Amino acid sequence: MANLYDEAVAKLPKKPHIATGDEVWHNTPWLAAVMYDAPARERKDHYTCAGALVHPEWVVSCGHGFTVEPLNPQDPNEVPLRYKSFKVRVGSRRIEEGGELRRVVQLVRHPEARIKGKRPWRHDIILLKLDKPVDLPTIRIDDMAAVVGDQVSFLGWPDGLKGTCEVEQLETTIIPPQCAKLGRIGVAELCAANIEPPGGAREGYSGGALVRKRNGELRLVALGSRGAVVSTESSGMPMIITDAVAHKDFVENVTSLSEGQEPVKVQVSAG
Repeated sequence: MANLYDEAVAKLPKKPHIATGDEVWHNTPWLAAVMYDAPARERKDHYTCAGALVHPEWVVSCGHGFTVEPLNPQDPNEVPLRYKSFKVRVGSRRIEEGGELRRVVQLVRHPEARIKGKRPWRHDIILLKLDKPVDLPTIRIDDMAAVVGDQVSFLGWPDGLKGTCEVEQLETTIIPPQCAKLGRIGVAELCAANIEPPGGAREGYSGGALVRKRNGELRLVALGSRGAVVSTESSGMPMIITDAVAHKDFVENVTSLSEGQEPVKVQVSAG
């Protein structure tokens, strides 16, 4: 496995890895920071994950940040979903200020999601409905899936509130899915990595948007899910990402309901 991974990343181009602050934000007004309050657990404005505004009333993110019970019940710092009220900040380069703040009034999971128990996970994606529309540009999900060798930009807030709280953009590349085998890649998932650290799968990057430019505009191709541990010292740790293009019908089906449109038939991959 390490040899396969080393061979894949050896072919990756060396590029600047990180851009921050204004350099990123002016092109990404649709980027969202998801937080929650849980007064019973003495939590306020607690950062959960990133997301992307795909409709004036809907943000898409990864579902594992919204499980009913914590992914790690033994961790005393984790809070069950029943205690949380979520909110979203859209249009700011910072987690804790600026942009437009909205309450989340509904969570819509993929009907075949599996993000607990035995891996691989499946359909790690969720839609968050906002209490009122956001007057900011949305991002379009691409029509063409990312493939091995594609270069994409990963956007989010690495380390969450423990970090700088400034949005970062990490350049990365899609690599063969076999490279994430030890991380148990699942249905409608991809793998990405860099030729040298950072790998991108840092805490706080969950739900972050992976985008590429097509026809002069940035389009969403994936969402950051989790790290894939591979035994190698030669490059950055790869990450498993949720293929947004494979879930485009699901997203359009849900968001069309709020506009009174005929729902799009959802096609679910087998496996």
